[in-house]
Parts: sequence; C-alpha cells; structure tokens
Amino acid sequence: MPTLAHHELQHQAEWKHPSVSRVGSRDAHQYTGPGDESITLPGWIAPEEGFAGSALSLDVLRFMADAGDSYPLVEGSGRIYGAYVIPGMSETRAILNADGSAKRIEFSISLKRVDENRRRLQIALMAHPRPAVRVTLDGLDLTSKIMPRLVSLTLTDCRENESDQLDLTVSDHDGPLEIPPRGAEITLAIGWQGTPLAGFPPGFPAGVIDKGTFIVDEVEHSGAPDVLVVHARASNLLHEYRELKERSWHKTTVGSIVKTIAGEHGLTARVAAGVGSRPIDHADQTNESNANFLRRLGKQFDAVATVKAGVLLFLPAAEARAASGNDLPPLHIVRRDGDGHRYYTADRDSYTGVRAFWHDPKQAKRRSVVAGIGGNAKRLRTTFANEKDALYAARSEWHRIRRGIFSFEYTLAYGRADIAPQTPVSVSGLKPQMMPPSGSCTACGIP
Repeated sequence: MPTLAHHELQHQAEWKHPSVSRVGSRDAHQYTGPGDESITLPGWIAPEEGFAGSALSLDVLRFMADAGDSYPLVEGSGRIYGAYVIPGMSETRAILNADGSAKRIEFSISLKRVDENRRRLQIALMAHPRPAVRVTLDGLDLTSKIMPRLVSLTLTDCRENESDQLDLTVSDHDGPLEIPPRGAEITLAIGWQGTPLAGFPPGFPAGVIDKGTFIVDEVEHSGAPDVLVVHARASNLLHEYRELKERSWHKTTVGSIVKTIAGEHGLTARVAAGVGSRPIDHADQTNESNANFLRRLGKQFDAVATVKAGVLLFLPAAEARAASGNDLPPLHIVRRDGDGHRYYTADRDSYTGVRAFWHDPKQAKRRSVVAGIGGNAKRLRTTFANEKDALYAARSEWHRIRRGIFSFEYTLAYGRADIAPQTPVSVSGLKPQMMPPSGSCTACGIP
C-alpha cells in the first residue's frame, strides 16, 4: 500500500522431507510436499514529515488481521506470491512528542501463506476485474512496453475552457525508454478487463473506453531510480484558440458567434437551441482570445464553452450533453461505491441576489436590474449595452451562485472511465444535507 512503504522483503519457503532413522545408515527421507511459506516486511514511516505515509495504515492492517481472512499478495510487477494471512505485527515508536505521538514509527509485518494451489489463485485473480490501458504514441501501440513499467497514470477531464490533461509516469530504471518529443500525439483508452466483472453494480462498463488524443507539452526525466514523466494536453484545444484578437460583434446571436469562432479553428459547433437564439446587440472582443471571449459570453448566459473531440460546445451549465449531442446518462452513487468523500459549504458568499448595470441612452444614465432579492446583492462590474443583456447576465450569475452553495467530492473505489464532466449525479446513503436532489460533475479525475 502506498501509505505504508516497506524497505525490505524477506521471503522464506520450506519443503517437507520427513525422515526415519535406520541402523547403520543415514536416515531415510521422503518428500511429502511444500511446507510453510512466510514473508516479513520491515519498514518505517515518519508521519509528521510526510515520509511514506500515515500511522492509520497500520490500523488498517490490524483490522485486516482481526478479520482472520486471507488476502492475495501481488507485486507491482504482476508477480503473484499467493494468499496470505497476517499472523503478527510489531511496531516501535521513537522520538516522541509531548502528546505521546511519534515522529518515527518502525514496523515489521509477518505474513504466512495459506493457499494450496497457486494456479487456482491465479485463475481467481484473472477473473477479478483488472485495470486495462491502451496507449499509442504517434500511431505506434506502446501498451505492452509501458504497462510493465507503469508507475502512475492520471487523466483529468475538465468542463470549461481548461484542457483535459494526461500525466504519465513510467520507470526507466534500466534505460531503454526514449524521451518523446514535444508535440507528439498520445491516444489513450482506459477501463476494466475481467470476465465476469464480479462485484461491480449492474450496468458497470466493461472493456476500455477511448478518452481521446493528447499532445505532449512537458517531459521530465529524473533519477535515480530513473523515471520518465510525460504531461500531455487535449489536442483539440488549439493554440490559435488562445491567440489575442481585436474585433466587435453587432446585431447577431450567440449561436452565430460560436459558429464563426468554431469555423475559424476547423471545429464543429454545437450550440443549445435555447442559448443560441439569444440576441447580441453589441459585444467587443478587445485584446482577448476566443477562449476567454467565449468564457465571458458563457458567464453572461449561464452557459459552458468547451472543446471536446473536435466539437466546440456551448451549452447551458446545467445541461448534460456529450460532444455527440446525446444526453449523458445519469449516475447514481451510494456510500459503498466509494472510499472517500468531502462535503463543503460556507456562508461567506450568501448573496440574496445579483445586480447588473446597463446604460440607458435615452436618459443618459446608468441603471440596474436585479435577479433574486436586492438586499445583499452581488454587483457585476460590467456595464451592459441594454437592459435585456444586463438581466440575462444577472440571472446567469444568480443561477451559478445558487449551484455553488456547496461542493461535494467523491472518490470511487473503482474508477469509471465513462463518467464525463456535466454528468448528472445523485447520491444516497450519506447525511441528508449532503444529498441534494441532483447535481453535475464539473471535473473528473482518473488516477
């Protein structure tokens, strides 16, 4: 476990050769099969200094030992040692603080093998779901070369104007890996393999799911031990999309603006009908990138602008649609689906409404409109060209504030590659205050 790293592995195996004493000759021996097999894992941690994890990991092992169950022991390289129980643990706490907590904890974990047939264990493990990954670099399939060396793979799927990011760390301890050039294309597919997908809820996706193409933009090689770290971003968030421009838009609609910008970058535009028909009397794009302009336009109309799979999406923030235009299937989470959650709420942004200002040319003065209640209303800095645009912006910001009253993060025990930003999510099995009727996923990370 990553929070309790051992620095040594002592493996002892025995084979039974019982003997019978003979007069005038050496004892007679007969092989009767394998004997006891044990493993000892010594190590140490320094919790206060953040070295190699937490003392809570020792408590987890005690709970596992108390259960009396056997557990498969598998090396990171894939080597299967067998099924082991925990017959003993020792712990030494040193350099004590005033409250009795230790700055350094030395431990030793004793394991004893209890399975009779390693082949049977291998078959059982093969039937259990296992992570599956497919990686190509500039069209060359590197899966078989990367998987035995894989240290970590993290994919962060973002919702709005932030590029999806792939972080890949592989071991180069023996030096055969080439450093990929910047600009190289990586394709990634991830998921689960195993037949059947035992222990998963009904409808859990099997097989690998394509997560798109990424462009290498950062590479790092460090050691010893030597590791290669590659950072890549979604290829369809183009550099030109972030170039600064100077222009104005007159007597048009949101849909026309989005389609024009999409055409400039060779993208397909997909705009929600309710948003695309909104009129724009005048809008200035002054020393501003298309990415930032669309983000600002999205805030004005409570919409999200993002690029996915070659499609420029401009959708209401509360709408759940994929780049294909199909509705995203809802996701229901229960407590047993995850092993970590975080609920957060604060009262410091408890506005009663939003006030937006607009210029009235007839009376030559600045006027305002309010969405919600005007008591403790948030004031928007922008002065809009007319009352309609100001009201759109005030309502959009008020909807955003109401959606952000609280935040909820959930770590799934089994990662799901089919979940995407904007996926509608409902939760059950937690405290009532933590279970709103529905919500949506704003960013998905797959470690």
